[in-house]
Amino acid sequence: MLADNHAELAQTMQDTFEDAVLMGVDEQAMRGVLLAMIEGLESPKRAAP
Repeated sequence: MLADNHAELAQTMQDTFEDAVLMGVDEQAMRGVLLAMIEGLESPKRAAP
């Protein structure tokens, strides 16, 4: 299941990146957007308040 999730996410990210670049978004800017999304992920292990 994890391998399937990884493959699906990789394809979705690639498609999103390609679409953005083809629409004129700067490649480095789009990489920054994707990295920021990853860095913003919240861990499910964080203690709930």
